[in-house]
Amino acid sequence: MTSTSDDTRRDAHERLSASAHAQRRRIERAHRPQRRRSPHTRGQTLIIFAMTFSVLIGMLGLAIDTVRVYNLYAEMQRAAEAGALAGVIYMPNYYATDLPYAPGDSAVCRAMQETVKNGFGATCSPESAAPTAAQACPTDVSTVTVAVCPVGNKPDDLSVYVTQTMNLVFLSAFGFGPLTITAHAQAEYLPPVQIATNDASGGGAGNWGGLGECTSYTVPPVRIDCDDTLRSFAANIAGPAELKEWGDAYVNCEEGPSYVSAADPSYSSGPPYTTYNGLPTNHPQYGNAGLGSSHCGAGNPDQQTFSGPATQGSAHPGGYAFYVHVSQAGSNLWIYNAPFNPATPPDCTNEYPLDAFHWYCNGNTPVTPSNYFVGSNYNTQGFADPNLYFAVTYSIYTVPDLGNPATGTLLGSFTALPFDSMSGNGCGASGATTMLQLPSAAYGVTTAKCVTPKCSYQWCALGSGAIVGQAATLPTPLSLPVGDYRVMVESTSYTQPTNFLQGWGQHIFNFKICPNGTSRTHIQTCYSDLNNPPGVIGGWADTSVMFVNTIESDCEQCIGAHYPMGLAEFPLGIVPAQYAGLTLDIKFFNPGGLAPSIQTGGDVGLSVVPPVAGASDACTITPQQLSAYTYTFPSWERASTADKIDSNAPAIPMLFASKGGDKIYEGSWTDQYIKIPTNYTPGQWTLCTWATARQQSEDDAYSQHIMTVKITALGQSPVHLVA
Repeated sequence: MTSTSDDTRRDAHERLSASAHAQRRRIERAHRPQRRRSPHTRGQTLIIFAMTFSVLIGMLGLAIDTVRVYNLYAEMQRAAEAGALAGVIYMPNYYATDLPYAPGDSAVCRAMQETVKNGFGATCSPESAAPTAAQACPTDVSTVTVAVCPVGNKPDDLSVYVTQTMNLVFLSAFGFGPLTITAHAQAEYLPPVQIATNDASGGGAGNWGGLGECTSYTVPPVRIDCDDTLRSFAANIAGPAELKEWGDAYVNCEEGPSYVSAADPSYSSGPPYTTYNGLPTNHPQYGNAGLGSSHCGAGNPDQQTFSGPATQGSAHPGGYAFYVHVSQAGSNLWIYNAPFNPATPPDCTNEYPLDAFHWYCNGNTPVTPSNYFVGSNYNTQGFADPNLYFAVTYSIYTVPDLGNPATGTLLGSFTALPFDSMSGNGCGASGATTMLQLPSAAYGVTTAKCVTPKCSYQWCALGSGAIVGQAATLPTPLSLPVGDYRVMVESTSYTQPTNFLQGWGQHIFNFKICPNGTSRTHIQTCYSDLNNPPGVIGGWADTSVMFVNTIESDCEQCIGAHYPMGLAEFPLGIVPAQYAGLTLDIKFFNPGGLAPSIQTGGDVGLSVVPPVAGASDACTITPQQLSAYTYTFPSWERASTADKIDSNAPAIPMLFASKGGDKIYEGSWTDQYIKIPTNYTPGQWTLCTWATARQQSEDDAYSQHIMTVKITALGQSPVHLVA
């Protein structure tokens, strides 16, 4: 009984406890605060979601529209750059004016042609509908799709602006209107350094060389020092088979390396080397040097940029190019001494003729090794062998594109046949006006005959005329419009024009621009205002030149009578303003090869002088006046200062090209690096050549110097973008 009662009481207690707990939970729920959502709270959540979604959409729209803007701008920038690079080569003369010859473009139309190719603007079609300068470049460039504009004080620069208005697809929903963007590009080209161009102070820019200016030069062997003036020089071209050691770097074969890293100092003990044909030289030779070697033709590293009708497509394409700008419409271009006409020097102590075959001297005796003219009939015919001679072809082209001057239209060309003025030619003594024309089946000359040519040591026009070889045959002068031209001069074998292993010697000539109507007998006086020549002439990038060091105690035009011992001034060129801040690489091939047929024992130094205000003469400049320019010579070159040769000379940087007659750079290129200041003012650069080398004659104490000059901007493309 007791156990059952206890269980009953325990069950009753547990039921009472559970009931009590349930009652307490009901009481707690009854007094707990109630949480209810308001309808306003639900609306706020929707607003926050909508705002977040709008921000996301806006960010996505901004990203998409930004990408679209950048893509469009990149396309516009490419179009502007293409237009600027294409059109700048027509500046400054043909900005909105068409070229007077094919293709007839202007800078404006040429630039627009390129922007259209890239999807912007419209072409000048027809050409007569080309926009005027005001239309092409409005005050507000954004008012037209493509604006083509000149650049302030930079006449050889061109700016192109491309403008587009773009609708913002996504952002327009937020009130952002159309966006106008403009891309801009500015290009410039480096005009060629016009080698040996004279400014007014040097005799006028309209003539290239001074030999033809001397009225006494009518019969061979003519004087080459032009009355002892300081700027006596001429253009030189050698026969295709000639040795490079004589100064023309662009002949067919290279018998020794022309690019070296060390000078050979051993010449002072006598010529230690010989060329492949036996002439003494201070130039190490290739083991397989000579005719037919791998160093002829394409194997010769010195290849010219341009060619003309005589060599184009041949085994040795190339010739010397001259830049000509005609500023007076109707002007003509004239050539002094067009044919190759070698004469015999009396001996090794007298005047060297303009045109000549080379030999070296043993005392007063000229020595011509029989094997020098390899492949000719010299052993049996001597200088009467026509294989020794070469013809010279002169051609003139238009230049519609200064950035690509190899293009253009051939306007006129003629080939000047050679003559023999050597002693014993059967037509009179050397010096007579009657000269021997040798036979050549290639030019229809069947027999040798004595003639009186009118273009030897005289002026002939560069015009229409296939061949100039007879007294009565003269080219017809051309009337040249204002514009730019390229003149080519090429030498080819007289008997086999495509055989570049024949034809020796050197040929000297000059150019001059004369106004319309000038007769060939009045070239020397065709214009009197040296400040207003009818045009400008310069060697294009590289030129082989002959100039003379006058060495006389009574030098007629020595600078203030201070430099009687062999100063020659050579007008190195006009360096345009676009070269400011750049480094010039001035290369001289064969410097110091003074008087190639005379064994001299003197010194030769070359100093390059920029235009500096305040200098009474370029070669009297002081080191202080050159302080803005930085001169650098390769470590292997022998650099010094001009006062080391002439005690009266200023201590300006100098390449010591020959010391005691060692001629250590014979057959080699040298470099002079000159950093131009950013505030450079363009003008005449001058090469001051200091020399103490003498010939043995007291009457005609001068020394002839032939070398090749090349000027480029170090590491700079001719046509390039600047902005």
